[in-house]
Amino acid sequence: MVDAAVLVSEADAVEFARGLTERAVVSCGNSFWMEKFKRKGTVLWADDIDYKDDTKAIKRALLDGRRCGEKCHGSTTKNAIIYFPPGIYRISSTIPLPFGTQVIGDANKRPTILASQSFIGLGALSTNEYTGNGFGIDGNDQQYYINTANFCRQIRDLEIDISQVKTEQGFVGLHYQVAQATSLQNIELIAVKESNQIGIFAENGSGGVISDVFFRDGAFGLYGGTQQFTAQRLKFDGYATGVQIIWDWGWVWKSINMSNVDVGFRLLREGVKKRATNVSTAILVAPPRREAGSASTGIVLDNVVFEEAERAVAGINGATLLEASPKVEYWVLGPVYSPAKEFSWGSNTTSRPHRCQAGLLDSDGAFFERAKPQYGEQMLSEFVHLNGFGAKGDGRTHDTEAFQHALWYSQGKVLFVDAGSYILTKTVVVPLGTKLVGEAWSQLVASGSYFQNAK
Repeated sequence: MVDAAVLVSEADAVEFARGLTERAVVSCGNSFWMEKFKRKGTVLWADDIDYKDDTKAIKRALLDGRRCGEKCHGSTTKNAIIYFPPGIYRISSTIPLPFGTQVIGDANKRPTILASQSFIGLGALSTNEYTGNGFGIDGNDQQYYINTANFCRQIRDLEIDISQVKTEQGFVGLHYQVAQATSLQNIELIAVKESNQIGIFAENGSGGVISDVFFRDGAFGLYGGTQQFTAQRLKFDGYATGVQIIWDWGWVWKSINMSNVDVGFRLLREGVKKRATNVSTAILVAPPRREAGSASTGIVLDNVVFEEAERAVAGINGATLLEASPKVEYWVLGPVYSPAKEFSWGSNTTSRPHRCQAGLLDSDGAFFERAKPQYGEQMLSEFVHLNGFGAKGDGRTHDTEAFQHALWYSQGKVLFVDAGSYILTKTVVVPLGTKLVGEAWSQLVASGSYFQNAK
């Protein structure tokens, strides 16, 4: 069935291309340094033929070597980077991403993962596949990995386009069920307008960081629940609901921009809803309850601006809990534990209980932030390899002196820490302005008597 989907995918691609208007490629500055960087591995892509289905080639690249796939559960020794050069990669079935995988595209000219009309599967990319073989050791449905132990993952610099997929039955761009040491960065997710499609489906897990993601069109930008996540600089355009959280322990949101969205955040445990009309609510919750154990949602708004929203926070019973205003200094819904260990309902709290230091704010009064640098503007000549200074990274050799020498020499450049475990027997000095980039979670290992006494 999957092979048939490949054939249909390629036929559809030819037909689709006939309706396209060719246009000049816009230059995005320097080529990305990773494109020509010295690396270990091979090029396993399909033949460079227009309208070729790339599903098998991508899967082959992901599984090359002794990777950690189904029934592996986890590993720190089977990591890999899968780099996507600029281009359009057509796929016809779900691409499972093994444990310990970094999927990286060109930061200056993002490649596109394009799901075909004949696509088979839950989502274009998946970090944790269901197998349908009963229950796992965590008591949940059998999957490749335990969702709260699905560590060491990174996806960045990609466009994931599911707008050609015919079916609208809950299809998703990214099935993202992950734990700590995971990140999404510089991603765009494109779906069908006014459909049931979802940008990111994250139904379980214990997540890490989501940043600089653009969600475009569909029913939900992000739908799911997790123990915790940190999300910042997200943009949503054209959704019935921007974010629906069906459960969580704690989730931090920063710099969220939504336009053409009916409901911004729907903090409710419920099924997929059709598009609402004439609604403009930033945050929608179940009616709050004071009783302990009621699972009432807690919300903290700290230094938040609401623009063009009719209601900032509302209940599904129609009650307005907080009117939209240009700026909310501080507002709490839910239990507040004071220093005196008193329990109170803090929905009317308007003054911040802590001082916000000026150094934490930018010129507009917002909390300072900075995206993780990718050095896309750097030339290849501005990178130096750590192993070029004699460091072995083999988990046995003492690499302290080689690492320190590399740090002094690489000032003004970017020091690339090649994949490996580097044994350090004493503290190394990191000069001001140093730029360090690791490869697939390189390890700096403190070892020996020098580190036996923390004093």
